[in-house]
Amino acid sequence: MRLNPTRQVHALLGGVLFLEQILLELKKGHILNSKQGNTGGYYLMKKPDEVSLAEVYRLIDGPIALIPCVSKNFYERCEDCPDEATCKIRSALLEVREQMLDVLERRTIGDLI
Repeated sequence: MRLNPTRQVHALLGGVLFLEQILLELKKGHILNSKQGNTGGYYLMKKPDEVSLAEVYRLIDGPIALIPCVSKNFYERCEDCPDEATCKIRSALLEVREQMLDVLERRTIGDLI
């Protein structure tokens, strides 16, 4: 297999830029702060046990719900749904959201380190 150095550099830079974008979102959300200089970098603004995974998820990916009609914070009615009360898709994905939310709110960054 032959490696293409230009493609490798682009892939690496794309990954670095993506990571930088995530770090900036966490900084805007007051989870991280940064320090410049030789000893600089990013650091947590709170204790790891005080930052839920739900908070981090929402900052990086937005709503936890897979569809807008089951979102707690970003609710939107589905345009093509005639009746939310009897929608089986909504019912199933509401259950998924509740299970995900339970885990993400209970777990913290401290659990991961």
